[in-house]
This record gives sequence, structure tokens and C-alpha cells, in this order.
Amino acid sequence: MSDNDGVHAIVGFRLQRNFALLILLESWEELQDKKYFISIEHHDDFLFCYQTENGLVSSISTYQSKKKSSGDWTLNKDFLEILKKITELAKNLYEDEIEKTSDYTHKLHFISNSPTSFSDRSKDIPNIKVHEENKQVKFTELDTFYKNKIKNGINDLTIGAEQLQELENLIFLYRDLPRTVKYQKNLLIGSFFEIFGDKVVDHKASIEVLESLFSEIETIFNQGKKAKLLDKSKQVTSEQINNAINIITTKQKAFKLWRASKEDIVRIFHLPMRQQKKFEQAFENSFDLFKDLKQSEHQKIFNFLKNHMNIFDMYLSDKDCIEAFYNKYKTEFNSQLSEIDIKAAVFAAYIELKEQL
Repeated sequence: MSDNDGVHAIVGFRLQRNFALLILLESWEELQDKKYFISIEHHDDFLFCYQTENGLVSSISTYQSKKKSSGDWTLNKDFLEILKKITELAKNLYEDEIEKTSDYTHKLHFISNSPTSFSDRSKDIPNIKVHEENKQVKFTELDTFYKNKIKNGINDLTIGAEQLQELENLIFLYRDLPRTVKYQKNLLIGSFFEIFGDKVVDHKASIEVLESLFSEIETIFNQGKKAKLLDKSKQVTSEQINNAINIITTKQKAFKLWRASKEDIVRIFHLPMRQQKKFEQAFENSFDLFKDLKQSEHQKIFNFLKNHMNIFDMYLSDKDCIEAFYNKYKTEFNSQLSEIDIKAAVFAAYIELKEQL
């Protein structure tokens, strides 16, 4: 489980990624002020690693994600083998070289879109089912009978006492993630809409932006066939996620202003009808180009406006402010960009910086 040998089918990667995205969206509110990163196909199918401000790891939540063709997960040999592997993971987490806080903890999750049933007809013990009406059950919450059945079953597969103790950190999860990738995506789009509503126009495109972040890491092999949390090529950080969301929501506000003030913007920048569509496309692209360190001309425009934020104190309207920024930039700099791209970048930088006031 510590190796990523590249033999997993793309469907498996998508299941892990979509479960990770679902957990991310479910936890969005509580994650707002946290520093963390997410890895896929690393120590486990995916994990959330939470850090202090200075980068020490304070806690990790790992997730072994499985789907089942039919029926429930039950305490048979195959399922016990999965639970054994989950407990083995804890040792790898402790031994990982990344620096941790003195009170470091971890949680080990088994997550599936099929129910998990704990039952025994021979015993007068209540059944427990992890499903849509009971989405989370901790190992510590199980009846002693089921606890012992798991412990004895795993012990028969030969593990040490320390590994057996890790069952105390085990949590069983159910999420109603559809069977097909298409419908999984529809669920994620719906979840994104519930969080952001009309702050975003295109929720489908927004999910695709987040998917693209994960697609960059999910098929990268662990270096030296060994998972290391220090391996940045296997991380999607909270900063990357927040930047992506900020771009998405800023674009929405930007287009609202463009639509509301189009006549004024057209006059400020002297945009003939034939140029307006090209301007709008360059305007949309500018938000992404500001984040690309290779785009020095866009960086220059953004930083110029950022260094002259005092202009916001000098004017009463968006129209006058934008015109002042544009005229000042044109007076002081020559750019290799086309005139349309300069105008679009100034307008986009204005909107992004206005959000920081």
C-alpha cells in the first residue's frame, strides 16, 4: 500500500479522486482556516495531512476507498485483509520522515459507496450498518463482540500488538457516491453548488478545475517506490485549492461587473464592436495568467496595480478608478503584450485587487 506501481486502472484513480473531492467539499467550511495538503495513491488511496503554520504535521486522516459490485461489506476474510492493511499503514505514518508535532495523531478510514454490515445471526446482538442513514461508525463504538471478531480475525492474519492497537483509530464511512464516473461528477457539481451557489456561474467548470489539480498528482509514482509525505510532487496543497477557488469566484464577480459596466469599460478602453469578444476572452484568461510565474508581462501589470493601491482612495467609481490605473500604467511602462491584452489584464487585476480592499 506504500507503493504506487502504476498498475491501477484509471477508473480506480477516479474513484479515489472523487471520494477525495467529496470529502473536501463536505469539510469545506472547517478547512477554511487550516493548512493542509491532499495526496492520492500515496501511503493510502488518499489522505488529508494537516499542518501547523510552520509546516509541522499535526494530524493525518487516511482513506482506503473501495467499491463493491453488489451486496454489503461483511466481516469475511477479504474485508479483514483490507482492515489489516489499514492498520499496517499506521506504522508507515509514524516512520515517515516528515516532521510532526509532539501531539501528532491520525485517523484511519475505510470508505465505500456500499454499506458495511456488522451482524451475527447466532448472537443476540444488535446489527450495525454503515449506510446512508448512518454514515460514520467508529471502531470504538462497536459492540465488544464485533470488536473482538475484528481483532481475532486480523490477528489470525499475523500482526503485532501495536498494529492491533491501531484499530482504535479506525473509522468506517459510507458515502452515496454513484457507481459511474459520470454520475459521480454530477454529485460533485451539486455539492459545489450547495457551497458556492450563485457566487459561481459554471459549477461544472469549477469541478473540472479541481479535478485538474488532482490529475497532476494521482498517477505520479512514489519516488523510489516508497511513499514520502515530503514528496511535493504528490501534494495538492490548501494554498493551491484556495487559489483555484479564489480565481473561480473572482471570475464570477468580474463578469458581473463586466456585464453591468460594459458600456463604460468599452468607452474607457475604446473597444470597437469587433474587438469586444476578443477582449472578454483575454480578460477571462488574465486571472489564470496572473498565477503563472512564467507570464512576466501579466505579473508586471498585476504588481503595478498592486503597488498603486492608493488610486482606490482617489476615485468614487469603478469607471474612474479603472481609467486611472490604465492611464498611469500606459504612461510609465511599455509592454510586449498586445493592446487588447494590456487592457484586459488591467481590468482583471483591478477586480482581483478590489476584492482585497
